[in-house]
Amino acid sequence: MKLAEALVERADKQRRLAELESRIIANAVFQEGDTPPENAEDLISEFNTTALDIERLMKNINVTNNETLLEDGTTMVAALAKRDMLKKRHQAYRRFAAAVTPGANRYSSSEIRYVGAIDVKKLQKKADGIAKDAREIDILIQQANWLTDLKE
Repeated sequence: MKLAEALVERADKQRRLAELESRIIANAVFQEGDTPPENAEDLISEFNTTALDIERLMKNINVTNNETLLEDGTTMVAALAKRDMLKKRHQAYRRFAAAVTPGANRYSSSEIRYVGAIDVKKLQKKADGIAKDAREIDILIQQANWLTDLKE
């Protein structure tokens, strides 16, 4: 199994786990004399099996990520951390630029005028550069995901 396939399977199982949790809660109590639509004990058993499957996948994914080198020589773990921080920085720079961008909050010229403390053009340019870096590292990560076999 390729790393990318394991990641997709993990996501599917995580959705399934959340679904099972909702179904267990929905079937945990029922009116006396009625029969619940589903057996909560069976659902709990499936929940536990699914949780163990996710744990196994997570362990294998983590081991694989620790041992995988990207095309540029970076470890997968380092690349994932860098990509996550680039995405956070990109979002922050976009928020910074939005905060500085003047809004139509003055009704007349006699009202107080606010001016930006940061150059919006520089913020936007920096945000664009960060987004480009994030896309480039994401391409390397995705490439490795589809080329790397999952370690068991």
